[in-house]
Amino acid sequence: SRAAILEVATGKVTFVGDSIGSGERDIRGMDVSADSKHALLRVDATNDEDRWLAVVDLPSLTTREIVHDHDDAWLAFPGPGLSGFAGFYPDGRTVYFGSERSGFIHLYRVSAAGGEPTALTSGKWEVQDAQLSPDGSTWYLSTNRENPFEVHFYTLPAMGGALTEVTTAVG
Repeated sequence: SRAAILEVATGKVTFVGDSIGSGERDIRGMDVSADSKHALLRVDATNDEDRWLAVVDLPSLTTREIVHDHDDAWLAFPGPGLSGFAGFYPDGRTVYFGSERSGFIHLYRVSAAGGEPTALTSGKWEVQDAQLSPDGSTWYLSTNRENPFEVHFYTLPAMGGALTEVTTAVG
């Protein structure tokens, strides 16, 4: 599949995404920054071994790959977790995404301009759900940090820091 950008004022349609990644691939997700200056495209290889995130500057349509993950087994595991989860922080200049790049699904951030991603969470456990607070200051996370059989709720400062456990009951 291809992603198209439509200029409402002129009706001009421009296809973007063909230069992102290689081989057989599909665009599987898109987000637009709150300031409408950037679009984020998630592109997955059809064999599920590669995933690319690319930022498209609007309205110039300049496109740059900012993240590439590869795993010979697969990246698009259909179970719980954030594999493939991505979007913009409210500032429109920072991208968040979930990735198994460490062998476990964790939350990362990277500049929309590109650069090395920063892990917001890490360890031998997985983030199973993440929601950014409406004001963009805090992550609300469900993780199996304590053990693989329990899921607890945590908060995390939006740009990283210490996890704060909110729930403690067994279960």
